[in-house]
Amino acid sequence: MKLGARFSLIFALLVSLAAGLMALFFYLSETTHLENSIRDEQTIALRKWAGLCSEAALTKNEIILIPYMAVLKREPKLAYSAYLDLAGKVLVHTDPDLIGRPWDPSWETGDLWVQSAPVMLRRQRAGRVLMAYKGDEVRSETRRLLARDMRRFGLIAASASAIALIVGLILAYGIARPLRIVAQGALLIGEGRLDHRIRIKRKDEIGILAASFNQMAKKLQELDELKNQFISTVSHDLRNPLSAVVMYGEWMLNDEKDQVLPRHREKIAVMVDNAKRLGIFVTNILDAAKIKAGKMEYHPRPLELSLVAKNALSLFSLVAQQKAVALSAEITPGLAPILADAERFDQVISNLVSNALKFTDRGGSIVLAAKPAAEKVRISVTDTGKGIPADKLPHIFEKFSQIDAAAQRAQGIKGTGLGLYISKKTIEDMGGQISAEPAPGRGARFVILMPVAMAP
Repeated sequence: MKLGARFSLIFALLVSLAAGLMALFFYLSETTHLENSIRDEQTIALRKWAGLCSEAALTKNEIILIPYMAVLKREPKLAYSAYLDLAGKVLVHTDPDLIGRPWDPSWETGDLWVQSAPVMLRRQRAGRVLMAYKGDEVRSETRRLLARDMRRFGLIAASASAIALIVGLILAYGIARPLRIVAQGALLIGEGRLDHRIRIKRKDEIGILAASFNQMAKKLQELDELKNQFISTVSHDLRNPLSAVVMYGEWMLNDEKDQVLPRHREKIAVMVDNAKRLGIFVTNILDAAKIKAGKMEYHPRPLELSLVAKNALSLFSLVAQQKAVALSAEITPGLAPILADAERFDQVISNLVSNALKFTDRGGSIVLAAKPAAEKVRISVTDTGKGIPADKLPHIFEKFSQIDAAAQRAQGIKGTGLGLYISKKTIEDMGGQISAEPAPGRGARFVILMPVAMAP
């Protein structure tokens, strides 16, 4: 889950939890408040009833209570109200049939809330009043009022929660967006884009993090440039002496010159072979540096693939014979020429055939083929060698990539790991595509798609 979504979810959960706790607190406090309010109203009503009865006792005229009794009867929650003298005789009652009778507590049946207060006359008790409320009606009224207040609270809480969520989402976006920019920038820098800079102008921790990444990328870029300059300088300085070593070694091995004894020839041959390998390594490093710096020059022109195949077979036929590997070409007759730099394209084909020879055992075969493919030409080099593991295919064209370096060294297979990288960059710079795939049965196949040279 992305950081912004995580922040939003956490904030939403916190808002929901806070709203739930507030709703619970409001429910409990409001329930107590409503119950107390109802009891206070009942107490006020009881005191008023007692006051009216005191006036009736003072005037010795209970008739004045009749209008108020009519009002009390209209109250749905009231079960009854009564005015008793000191002897307990009912002087006034909402039920006229009970007037004049002694008060009987058994009349209080059912779920009643009964309140009592004294009737005072000149600071002396003149009787007492009773007011009884129906418990179920009181609870029903409490629930009704509570539901009303909860609805109001719900509307307020929902509005506040919505506002809080919107604010939270804005804050989460404000935090996640710069972090996402930093993360994307870090990925690009990690992929080798050392010239990339994270564009965040903030003075908080995120801004400090972005500035640190930029500073790191700058330092890495400087180190990378120094490394490339060093490698280029060293490689260039090695090239000339290596060429001299190879030239003089081959001169010494020339039978016509006959300059060395037979026992020395093998050692000189090893020296020349390793000097050539080192020369290839130096050339690859220089080419890789040129490609990275964008200074590799290409001179595309129409190129006949039959000529390319002929050169490749001529170059590697002796090595193929020594390894007992069948090397052949299958070029479709009348195939249109491709548009490519001849020298660079020959270098790519030579690299692919050379790799195929390295990894193909005795008795195997290598086929260099070319045929039309829509508006392009499909060139392939297929071998019956060890093949490429599936997990290595996505990385086969990366710089310094080797399938199994330890196993290759044990088998005497030497390489720089730059050949396929240079081949890929060269083909792409000339407007083509190159890919690797398992060959049918066993081995590997490298496929190149090149544009057709348009007729002038």
